[in-house]
Amino acid sequence: MGTKDVESAASKATTLAFAIATMFYSIAALALASCVGAQASTTCKPVFDSPDWPSTTLWNRLNDTVSGRLIAPELPGAVCHADQPQYNSESCALLATQWYNTSFHAENPVSVDYNDVTCLPDKEHPCSPEGYPRYVVQAINADDVQQAVSFAAETGVRLVVKGTGHDFLGRSVCLSHRRPRVLC
Repeated sequence: MGTKDVESAASKATTLAFAIATMFYSIAALALASCVGAQASTTCKPVFDSPDWPSTTLWNRLNDTVSGRLIAPELPGAVCHADQPQYNSESCALLATQWYNTSFHAENPVSVDYNDVTCLPDKEHPCSPEGYPRYVVQAINADDVQQAVSFAAETGVRLVVKGTGHDFLGRSVCLSHRRPRVLC
């Protein structure tokens, strides 16, 4: 291998390392989710309202460690469902114009392209929190990411990383046991 080949390989390795570092710092949100609607067991992640779901005190402690960037997001499509507290016909009309816009989903802390089917902005379809995280850390630095990962490891909650890429296998969302592709 000549000097130019070594320099080229080193340059490619540096570029790859930079891309990986950039990816970690550009994470839009870390979704701390459970498999909503699933039965708690020793082989499943803790689910909301189950005995092993982290206490409010633990969630508040996580919020403190990420400087108040832990949010309990609302379902985007809920504005189109009269049975939801967020119902608003004007907001629904606006959402309908944005639903097929990838940028809308990338900027929303819980919504994702293609896998976002449990609360569509369509009153003909049911709206359920299944498939959406209960809490989201809007990470802005490596420490936020570290805190969220540590919290998930300590409590057992499902950790879902939301970036701007695609995962057609559905691993970028947490769906229930009724969805055969997802393991809890």
